[in-house]
Amino acid sequence: MPQVGFICPRSGTLVTHEQCLAVGFCADGERCAPYPILELVSKRREWKGRPSVTQLLKGTREAYLELTCPYHVSVDDQMFRLAGTVHHKKLERAAQKLNVLQEETFTTEDIHGTADLIYPVEVMNGEEVEGVKGPCWHPDLYELIDYKNQGAFKVGQYLGLFKVAQPTGEFFKTGPKKGMPKTKNVIMRDPQRVNMREQQLQLCKYKQFAEAAGFKIHRMRLWVTVRDGGVRAAQTYGVERKGYFVTVPPLPDEQVKAYFERRRAATYTNYECGDGRHIAIAAQDQKYWERLCEALDEGWLKDDERFASPFPRARNKDALVGELDRIFRKRPMAEWLEPLAAAGVPHAPVLDYAGMSEHPQYWVNEYLVEIETPHLGRLRVPGAPIRMSATPPRVDSAGPILGADTEDILLAAGYYWDEIVAFKECGATRTA
Repeated sequence: MPQVGFICPRSGTLVTHEQCLAVGFCADGERCAPYPILELVSKRREWKGRPSVTQLLKGTREAYLELTCPYHVSVDDQMFRLAGTVHHKKLERAAQKLNVLQEETFTTEDIHGTADLIYPVEVMNGEEVEGVKGPCWHPDLYELIDYKNQGAFKVGQYLGLFKVAQPTGEFFKTGPKKGMPKTKNVIMRDPQRVNMREQQLQLCKYKQFAEAAGFKIHRMRLWVTVRDGGVRAAQTYGVERKGYFVTVPPLPDEQVKAYFERRRAATYTNYECGDGRHIAIAAQDQKYWERLCEALDEGWLKDDERFASPFPRARNKDALVGELDRIFRKRPMAEWLEPLAAAGVPHAPVLDYAGMSEHPQYWVNEYLVEIETPHLGRLRVPGAPIRMSATPPRVDSAGPILGADTEDILLAAGYYWDEIVAFKECGATRTA
């Protein structure tokens, strides 16, 4: 008999797949996971008379019971089934089957982002959402979902969980704490202590993208897999489950727009130079601002009341960006590097791949190295990303080309030389 249903993670109620997936109905009153995930987890392989490797690795009794008895599974226990690229693809297929958007990419002139899931709001039985009574899918409103894989500490912040030391009523009888009250850590929950600022900004930006594309977003949520869920360390943070469906509070559009604006500060950004290349500056402090004005040979900027001090510069940011845009376009990037360095202004060229490969810092730090190859000559390749003092890694050779070891492997497998030649002549194998 196949898997026939779920164990609701909050109440422990047993429900069939049909009951759980009925639109607008949930034993707990609110979904424990996005609908496409429930749809995917409800699917199990059918027994076709031959065991799979996974079945053979299980205990005989467990495999037998799965085949002969109806059973329910906890959605939480399926969380790690859904991790990774393969299952992301399966989720995409489940979303397509339900006619919802999965991995939808939005692009504007200077920023892009990919929303994991957008689908109509499910109006639950007995609920009314903007004039539409459940159970049904709302015809006009959508929900925005983002998948996350986080540790328990981070998930605890999403949930507003924190530890409080509470007295046990007992006292230390010996040692340096003698006479002091004993305490134990108790997990508390406070909505005011929820910390998901980055996720709010991310989903609110996706919301702006989606609404510009014609989707009216009613609600935003995170579907979080707890990567250390189910272990003692997670429980010490108060995180008992392996997955959570977390509502993300919206932020004002103006706040989101201000955060993602390309130039959040006129003096902490990059500018295009006369040759089309860019240079980045960091001149927020007053002393660096004055040095920047000297390096640019534009002393009037520091005397202009609009730009003379930090607060006026912030209020008149757009005007200052316009002036600095105009000034930096007067010369190619290379001609700005020397005066900025001489004035002590924090700066750096914005490098493309070609520029990066020529910059000395990348070679000194061995981010790039050169190797000799037998078939392509001398090549520039990325260096080892990890540094270890006792066993320093090195990159000193290229990988073998296709077919380099074919003959040796076939000989080791017991084939005769004339057979190996025949394989090559008929195109069955390829050698270097």
